Amino acid sequence: MLGNHALMTLRAYRFPHAITDTGSSIIELWKRRGGIEADLEQFTENYAEFIQNLPAMALQGDTLLIHADAMVYVNHDFSINAVNESFHRLMLSPEIDQWLRTLEAFAEHMAFSSLALNGGQRVEQLLKLYGGKLLVHGHIPIPITRSVAPTSVTSAWEYSDRRCLNVDGGIYMGSPGFVHQLD
Repeated sequence: MLGNHALMTLRAYRFPHAITDTGSSIIELWKRRGGIEADLEQFTENYAEFIQNLPAMALQGDTLLIHADAMVYVNHDFSINAVNESFHRLMLSPEIDQWLRTLEAFAEHMAFSSLALNGGQRVEQLLKLYGGKLLVHGHIPIPITRSVAPTSVTSAWEYSDRRCLNVDGGIYMGSPGFVHQLD
């Protein structure tokens, strides 16, 4: 699934010298959010094309797959095909402001949690708009959302009345990782 770090990397590749309204270059912003220069030096047009072809969302049976536990998708349209097409147009666009707005919207976390205002209603809204009975995402590691030690995370986290499944185990934090098989 297309995620925010893939978008940030593609933006840094496409517009390395562009300056944002804050006066920072796209490369500086990318580095602040975890970008590594050596990765960008090895990035090729083949990688760019791969990212451009990733779906932002997909429906597999009754399971809606997205990257982020955020409402960013409704900013792009109200059907899976239209959302994916909107993200595809964005990735071909030279309009830096459009990229920045989308990446700012990706910064949202835990939109479907009981801790978020109307978290359960947001889950239902996405499932009603795009289909499915279960929403699966990554984006924010389970050790952060549950305030647990990374080493204790060995399975996905089901929440929001069993309508959401977080599959981001936080391997970079030291989690042993896991594989989750959907029904």
